[in-house]
Amino acid sequence: MAFTLTELQSVSKYGSDTDLPSFTSTSGELLLLSIVRRRNDLPSSIGATHGIFTLVDSVSGSNRLVACYACISTGATGGLSISFPSSNTGAASVVEVAGADNASVAAAIVQSNTLDQYNGGGGSHTNTVALSPFASATNATFLIGQSSGTTTPEAGYTEVTHNNDIYAWYKLSEDTTPSFNTAGNFTRVKAVAIEIQEASGGGGVSIPVIMNQLRNQGIS
Repeated sequence: MAFTLTELQSVSKYGSDTDLPSFTSTSGELLLLSIVRRRNDLPSSIGATHGIFTLVDSVSGSNRLVACYACISTGATGGLSISFPSSNTGAASVVEVAGADNASVAAAIVQSNTLDQYNGGGGSHTNTVALSPFASATNATFLIGQSSGTTTPEAGYTEVTHNNDIYAWYKLSEDTTPSFNTAGNFTRVKAVAIEIQEASGGGGVSIPVIMNQLRNQGIS
């Protein structure tokens, strides 16, 4: 089954929340919530209007956060509250993925990984996230990047989100080295990349996602 990725809503603002305005999600489809913030803290709460979002992966440090959450939509129209312990600048977007395995988040997200890279001087920098070989060559690659200034993905990617510091791109095939180029010097760049299971690939338990969830709860 072919993938279709559509941004349903995005926002960029300063405050103790990054609430998304109202949007309509489709019942049974995978929703990817991307969050970028100029602090290290993860959300203290995320609303459940469209389903229960699960943390897939995150990277933080040096007052920068990139995080990816996911849920299987219950189908609804309404906003999405995203609250944080303190105030700062942040951005968020929700992307709906048609064609993904919708048995569960664990079935839809095969693997994930993060990047935390310091770029010095010298102009253009390549920022690459390493992924393992895909379960299927026809699974999709989803890449979230945090950067300011000129930012472009590698060839073959389609931009689905850009709202100030937050970027998201996708490729409808396997890519074990998803990357994007940035022009900023003497700055840290963070990213999260995931493999999305195609619907025809069946379900099952995704060990990488389970390990990430345990790690984020302080269990190893």
